[in-house]
Amino acid sequence: MENENNYKDLELLDRYLDGELDTAEQRDLERRISEDQRLKNDLEILRISRDAIRTKALKEKVKKLHQTLVPEIRADKTKVIPISRKNKYIKLAMGVAASIIIVAGSFIVYQYSNVSADKLYAQQFLSYELPVTRSNGDEMTKIDSLYLSGSYGKVIEYFNSLTQRNIRDYFLTAMSYLHIDKFKEAIDLFQHIVDKNNAPEGEKFFEQETDFYLSLAYLKVGEFSKCKELFVKMKANPKHLYHKNVTRKDIWMLEILEKE
Repeated sequence: MENENNYKDLELLDRYLDGELDTAEQRDLERRISEDQRLKNDLEILRISRDAIRTKALKEKVKKLHQTLVPEIRADKTKVIPISRKNKYIKLAMGVAASIIIVAGSFIVYQYSNVSADKLYAQQFLSYELPVTRSNGDEMTKIDSLYLSGSYGKVIEYFNSLTQRNIRDYFLTAMSYLHIDKFKEAIDLFQHIVDKNNAPEGEKFFEQETDFYLSLAYLKVGEFSKCKELFVKMKANPKHLYHKNVTRKDIWMLEILEKE
């Protein structure tokens, strides 16, 4: 529960820095920040880390910080150097600034060490539950039955034997490829659905489901920009079927992966 609250606070602070809170939300958050030192520290660290993440050489900078600043600060503790009153304040200011940078650097290193495509995929993936609808007394199709039974290899085999295929066939086969970790094959079939839905006569079958699962397939093959594009699309549309499955933290994690 505590971690969940921390993530919610992180998302709230992120929106605050982006100027996305309404007046009431902003006042409430600023009140909490003034009363909660942890929240205030998180805001400062987030400010610094956001700026750092925008640079292309983030890892190198953090590594250099640990190689230079930390030994220097440790070395300073063993030295006794007479300094003037003016230099004393300069030294103090530099020490505070260095401490903030080290804390922020440690925070970023921690985030890097805990962000991976595999972890984000495992966090996001949920098995698609096929809605069993039988209009006009129609029987469930064979590909439906195979998918529901978890026979993913047989779904693919049956799909390849078909001479006529509909969007449902493509979607369930793409999902079957996801289940057996054949992500490039899944992308090809999901992309076929996107192309069909975007055609002038497209009827938008499985459109939002395809957004979500195609984004996960992109994530697993390292296409982080394409994954983020779909994540942003889903997050930006409150009516999207998978809007609540994507958080700003997920998008932020993708930004980190993009820059690795």
